[in-house]
Amino acid sequence: MGADDYLAKPCDPDELIARIRAVTRRSQTTKAEKQGDELVTLDNLTIIKTSRQARLNNELLELTTTEFDLLLLLAEQAGILVSRESLSEYGLGKPLQSHDRSIDVHISHLRKKLGEDLLGRERIKTVRGTGYQFLIYPGVN
Repeated sequence: MGADDYLAKPCDPDELIARIRAVTRRSQTTKAEKQGDELVTLDNLTIIKTSRQARLNNELLELTTTEFDLLLLLAEQAGILVSRESLSEYGLGKPLQSHDRSIDVHISHLRKKLGEDLLGRERIKTVRGTGYQFLIYPGVN
């Protein structure tokens, strides 16, 4: 049905409000995005921001909202380390909690869906204790 989050009862009202704001923020598009499809292309992966689609070898990837947001952030920052805190804020719309492994689970799902690049190399690198990096290789992308 498209759900990418849930909140167990009883819940903290502040957390409910934060999650509602995050969903609202993710669902809004800017005027700049509406003017034309903004693409991010890396190797055989193309991300179309306006339609929130990702294509691998020109085939549509089935991604959750959170997976798409994380992939977009990593792809836009390709080659740069992105902290787990930034990924949690952007992808989940909430601050990273201690012992929270949800980002790691989403990244694991992304890795499975993306597979390796055209030359059999990993796409997303874990930098232990810090974050993740979408890898770019010289002469590719």
